[in-house]
Amino acid sequence: PHTSAGAALLRARRPTEALRHYDAALRLAPGDEAALLGRAQSLTELRRRREAADAFDVLVEIRAADGALADAVDAARRGLELAEGRERRRTLERLIERLRASEPDEPGRLALDRALLVLEGAAMTSTAPPADAGGAPGGEPSLDGIAEADVVAAPAAPRLALDRDLPPGLSLE
Repeated sequence: PHTSAGAALLRARRPTEALRHYDAALRLAPGDEAALLGRAQSLTELRRRREAADAFDVLVEIRAADGALADAVDAARRGLELAEGRERRRTLERLIERLRASEPDEPGRLALDRALLVLEGAAMTSTAPPADAGGAPGGEPSLDGIAEADVVAAPAAPRLALDRDLPPGLSLE
């Protein structure tokens, strides 16, 4: 339920609240891929690029271990776009080679093409990743161009039924 609540809050452009729910979901189920992805996306929206890249790194490990190579390549690409690093680059290159060797299907080829573009672009320049039409890396909606003063804080929400499911000592605040 916390992962679903986080997704709804992220769609409602309330990434701070979404992040709290994703963190609660991950405390209950540390390997929850949807919560890990949502956490990474929330951190991206909050412009906490290094933390978002680290969150994508965790997602890469889980997806690669599960054999979801195309998804792992995509997560590694997004992490590299957010925060350039030698180890992230090596991880992406290793995953690309594994994906190529697996004779990928259409989604795998698309993930491969996007990853190669990032590697080629990062090799040419060490500046910020190119912006795409979708805003943030991976086509996710972005808060770029919105001044922090323009973002109106949502009123504090009443305690929800979700809070009853939290183990003792765990809070969303």
